[in-house]
Parts: sequence; structure tokens; C-alpha cells
Amino acid sequence: EYILRLVLEESVRIARAPRGAILLRDESSGAWNLLLCTGYLEEEQAVLRQRLRYPEEEEVLMDLEQTARSVYLPDVTPANVVLGQREVRSAFLAPIRLGEALVGAIALFGHQPDAFGPEVRQFVEALASQAAIAMGNARWHQEQQERASFLHRRTDQLSRVLEVSRAFRSDRPVEEVLEEIACAVQESVGFNKVLLSVLEGDPPYLRRVAAAGIPLPAWEQLKRVRQPWKTVEAILDNRFRIGQSYYIPAEEQAHWRGRLDVYEEHLETVPRQPGRWHPQDLLIVPLIGPSGQIQGILSVDEPQDGKAPDYPTIEALEIFAAQAATAIENARLLEDLQRRLDVLATFNDLNRALTAHLDLKSMLQTVTDAAVRLLQAQGSVVFLKNPQT
Repeated sequence: EYILRLVLEESVRIARAPRGAILLRDESSGAWNLLLCTGYLEEEQAVLRQRLRYPEEEEVLMDLEQTARSVYLPDVTPANVVLGQREVRSAFLAPIRLGEALVGAIALFGHQPDAFGPEVRQFVEALASQAAIAMGNARWHQEQQERASFLHRRTDQLSRVLEVSRAFRSDRPVEEVLEEIACAVQESVGFNKVLLSVLEGDPPYLRRVAAAGIPLPAWEQLKRVRQPWKTVEAILDNRFRIGQSYYIPAEEQAHWRGRLDVYEEHLETVPRQPGRWHPQDLLIVPLIGPSGQIQGILSVDEPQDGKAPDYPTIEALEIFAAQAATAIENARLLEDLQRRLDVLATFNDLNRALTAHLDLKSMLQTVTDAAVRLLQAQGSVVFLKNPQT
């Protein structure tokens, strides 16, 4: 911006223009915005910004977009209005191009007809080329910074992945491991709110077991809600799928609103900003373990950079989701193994107990006690059939 300010000041000085501005154009949307200006009162700046919102109504902007060449209006009649300025008698716009793309313009306005001669226009066009070089360098620098930031985040993510992997080798409860994963997602992937839910029960439902960034009273309330898996599975439509995850933008919230229980601090209606996260966006990452079965879901909200998720972000989330799924599967395998060992131990104890008793009543009592332990029942009864009756 500093270089562009110098470009504007030099353009105005050489052209002796009472007013000048640097306009920027968004390549993706085609929208025009006012970056810098000189010679304008605050209310006049507001008028200029308002006119830039409707470029299709400004012939000078349409000519600039269609030709990508300088536009010079040497004699603007009082009946005409150029970008909302009624006192302008001449106007000159020099395009700022990056390659073939039109990314902005230097705009100069005069109070006299034919205020900008050929030499002045040529000089301003040269300054526009310098402005393009400066913008290209700034864009390259920004890309390098973003790349460096991405590499730093990825290094941090891999470091946290290793930390979580070490937790697998300990005897810590699975809830603690999932809490660590939730915190790792918050810190290294960059989402302020993280929820991990485990799939269990028959019919299956989701039980929330770990979170990060959610106030304790709200978390206690969320843990009490059981969401039927059938309802959640129904909203995981392939049209929202990115990789193994599902990103449902706010514009499609009718697809899940009223069906899912979600955490929202405050429901607000705000317009969508291009490339930005919306408060009603939904991002769900299934927890898919080594067996290929879904063990639960990871859901996140409020990205710290404010951006809509890109593929590298979703890829990082899926790495942590896979770890969470592995932790859940390992815990369930361990529980199943322990249950089998308990059954074998119980049968072994039962066999020894039966051989130690000779009377029928003692033997049956031993069987009913063992049945309660094996089936984790509240009670057990043995009925004997009288062969005579």
C-alpha cells in the first residue's frame, strides 16, 4: 500500500489533477473497491465507494474491463456523471494488469476539459505498470508467507500426531486420549471449538465424549444429548463431501436445521463473505478406523484464520480423526479381550466350584451366581422341572 500511495501521489502531481484514486478489482468476483484517494471529502469518498458497487452502471469501468486499455474522457458534459462526480470535465483511467488479468486502475479527474495531455497519460500508464509490479511482488510475498505458515502448521500438526501416538501406548482411558486429540486439533489445525462424539449402542447413537473451546455449562448440557446415528448419517450427502469429510455451507443449513442438535453460542444472520467461514457452516469428519468402520465423528467450528476450509485443512483434520478412531477401536478390542478373559476365568472358577459341591442346591447356587457375573445381570433364577408333574 505504501508503494501504491507513492504512485498515486506522483500521478496526481505530474497530471496536476485535483482528484485521484487507486481502484482495485477482485479477479474472482469482478467487484471494484476504493483503496486510496486524494482530493475527496469524506462524503465524496462514500459516494465513490457506492458507485463502485455497481460497475455495470459506469460506462468508464465497463470500457476498462472490456478492453483492458486506458480510458480517456477529454470532455465530460455537465449532464454526465463519472463515478458519482458531477464537477468532473475530464477523466483518465489507466489499467493495472497482472499478466492478462485486470486487477485495478489509476483514476485521475480534472475540472477542465482535456486536462491530461498525451505525455501525462503515457507517464501515468508507466506508473500503472510499476504499480502492477509492486502488487505482483506483494502477492508473491504473501504467498510465500502463507506457504511458510502452512509448513509451520503442518510441522506442528505432525508433532502433535506423534504426541497422541505415544498416548496410545499408555494405559490411559480412551476419554483422556480423545481429550488430548481435541486439544491438538484446536491448537495445531486452528479451530476454536472442537467436538468428538463416539458411536455406540443398538440402535446406534452418538455420545459426546471430548471437547475443546466449549464453556463447561454448555458442555455438560451437550453431553446429555444422544443423537441417533440414522439422523446424522442422513445429512452426510455426497454433494457436500470433500475427501472423507462433509462441509455443509450456511446456504444449505435447511438440510440439517431442526434435525441435529448443534452448539451455537448465538444465532446470527450475516451475509456470506467470499472464501470466509460463516457462523452457520457445518464441518463433520467421520472417525474411520483401521477396520474401515465409522467409530464416531469430529466436528469443528470457528477457524482461527476465519477462512472456509481448504483441502490441506481437511486433510489435517482427517489425520486426527483417524487417530481418534484408532483409539476407540483399540479400547473396544481391549474391552472385548478383557470380557473374554473374564468369561474364561468365570467358567474355570465355576468348574472348580461344581466339583467341590456334592449336593444339588449348592451346585445350582454356584451356577446362578456365575450367571449374574457373566451377564452382568441383577439376578438369576434356576427353575427345575418336576418329572412327575
